[in-house]
Order: sequence, then C-alpha cells, then structure tokens
Amino acid sequence: MRDRRASKEYFDRYIREHEERIARYEARIAELEQGGEIWEGLRWGVRTDRLGIIRVRYSRGDDLVKLRPAAVEAVSAFIGHLGGMDYGDYAEVVSLAALFGAGADIANAMAREMSAAGALDRLTGTILASAGSTVAPPLGRVEWQYFNPELFEALEAGPGPQAIGLVKRYVARWPRMNVYAGWTGSHGDLEHTVYTGYWCFEAAALVRGMGLADAFRSIRSTNFQADLACFQPLG
Repeated sequence: MRDRRASKEYFDRYIREHEERIARYEARIAELEQGGEIWEGLRWGVRTDRLGIIRVRYSRGDDLVKLRPAAVEAVSAFIGHLGGMDYGDYAEVVSLAALFGAGADIANAMAREMSAAGALDRLTGTILASAGSTVAPPLGRVEWQYFNPELFEALEAGPGPQAIGLVKRYVARWPRMNVYAGWTGSHGDLEHTVYTGYWCFEAAALVRGMGLADAFRSIRSTNFQADLACFQPLG
C-alpha cells in the first residue's frame, strides 16, 4: 500500500466497479457503431476510467513493472485528445507517460499534438523529452506559470540543490493549491468510489526529467511518488 488514506478493500472495490462500468461503456459503443453512430462521450468515459484505475493500482501498491503495460495503454489512449484538455489534466497524462517509460513514439506523438495546439510549454516539453520526445517547446513558453512557479524556476535553475529545493517547496504547497479541486476531500467519502489517491505526478516527472537524483531522498511527502520518479522500466 502506497496510500494509507483508504483500505485495500476500497481500492479493490474501485477497480472492480470501474472495470464493470468500462465493460458497459464498451458494449454500448459497439452497439452504436453497428448503427453507424459515434458517441465520443462514452469513449472519453472509458479513457478517464482507465486512467483512474492506474492511479488506484498505484495507490494500492501494485508492482510498477506489472502496472506499466496498462499505464502505457491508458495514457496512449489520450493521443488525439490532448489539445482539448485542461493544462492540469494533460500535464498528468504526459507525466505518467514519462514516469512509466511510454517510449519515444508515444512521447513524440503527444508533443507534436500539444505543439500544434499551442499547449506545449517548457515543463511538459521537458517531461516528454525525458521519455524520448525530440519536439522542442517554444523558448520561454510557460503555460501554467502562475500555478506552479516553483517548477519553472527549477527549470531555470538547472539540475542541483536549488532545483531540488524548489520542487520540494512545490510539493509542500501542492495540497493547498488544489484545495478547491473537485477531488479534494474525496478520501472522506469512500462509500462512493471517487477517491484515487492524491499524487503530484508533474513534480515526480520533472525530478526524473531533470535527473535530480538527490530529490528522491530529500522530498518526503505522502503526495510525492519517489519510487515512480526513479523507476527504470525495461524494454
């Protein structure tokens, strides 16, 4: 268990209920396709539910090597849809792609799409570059600077103690920054399977992307995935 805010039984129930919902969605999608109809809302539900299951499996403590194929599949499903997402949502997707080692083809596809939509900035570009992307973001572009200035300052500082300190400050501020997010407090209502864990994926991905090895030892937070930040997938 990586997350102690909920029990293993809760996480098992979350996965079971959402897998059942995905099966219902996919059955309905098949029916609609036979009739020549397309309902993108159902496909979006499948994508978001699969991503939620990845968060929950990580929170539950699943082995990272075993979790990786499903994680890569889940983030890959968002290719073609990143340009229409909010910054926080697509930053999470590209962070998971990098952290689970999705590979250069997926990283480049994401970076090209985001660049074409004007959504690629220095943070997401650096994260995707660590996964093998060769698409350079516009110099100086900072899409979300007012929300996470510490991460952009860390990029400016370059690898070293100053950058680690800035990421550490961001991780400490992260819960307060998200106090009005719809998922904040969901761990207090486990009767409804909404809670997936509180994880600061973008910080872990930047630590990995910048090669801040010492950060794994100095950043101590229940929201920071130290094991995922230093995960080295094979293949």
